Amino acid sequence: MNNKYKCESVRLCRFLYSLGFEKESKFDESQNEYWLFERSQDLQKSLDFFFCMRKKQKISGVNDVNEKNDKGSISPNI
Repeated sequence: MNNKYKCESVRLCRFLYSLGFEKESKFDESQNEYWLFERSQDLQKSLDFFFCMRKKQKISGVNDVNEKNDKGSISPNI
């Protein structure tokens, strides 16, 4: 399993899968699903990007992008 990246975060798993990385689905002893991805430079770049953007959102507080304005339409809080 050294050549595999174990992913348990649903958000991260979906992100990586949407980028076209092949996954292998497994279950632990508690029947929780996790995905394994083949390690590569592209996977590492994608992980770096994902965690960089998550950190940036937490720092800037842009977590409630889907708040509605007075007219009921969705507008970003940027």
